[in-house]
Amino acid sequence: MAHSNEKSLLLRIANDDEVAFRVIFDYYRPIIFRSAFRLTDDLSISEDMLQDTFLKVWLKRKQLPEINNFSGWLYTTYVHLMLNRLKKLARRRVNDKKFQENMEGKMTLTDMGVEQKEIECVVKAAVEHLPEKQRYVYRLIKEEGLTRQQAAELMQVAPETVKSNLSRAVKYIRAYCQRELNSYFLICSVFISNFFIK
Repeated sequence: MAHSNEKSLLLRIANDDEVAFRVIFDYYRPIIFRSAFRLTDDLSISEDMLQDTFLKVWLKRKQLPEINNFSGWLYTTYVHLMLNRLKKLARRRVNDKKFQENMEGKMTLTDMGVEQKEIECVVKAAVEHLPEKQRYVYRLIKEEGLTRQQAAELMQVAPETVKSNLSRAVKYIRAYCQRELNSYFLICSVFISNFFIK
């Protein structure tokens, strides 16, 4: 919901009015902070995301009067920043697990004599053929590293909706791999199970 005097406030901010900026900050602060905290359950990260989002607002202040839907623009800005943060956190978790997994002696695709890049290319092609919602869910979870709950928060849908879309996406990817890879299908299924299903 937009602030009642939002247009005039944005114009004042564009003219470097810090008081107007504070009014907008105070109005949207609880919305951004609550969303970040629901996703991360971390006060420090949530505060960082709030500050980063409004730093972007201030840096882009000259463009604010041209924005027709500021609340939508603000939320999109926040989402992009949050996705980048979550991706970094997910990458860190993956890196921490790699050594442990290797030490457990798990068989890799290379050990099986299969080129992982070939399978990845087929999986990527399958993703491009998914319906829009399934593709979006898949990318949030499998490429951006979000959990189902986090994806549901960002999409503003129930976690079960995310789970259903992800399940249908994986089912389609498996079928696509079977058709394209033929004899590699079993290994491809292992690949998908290990890297694309939570």
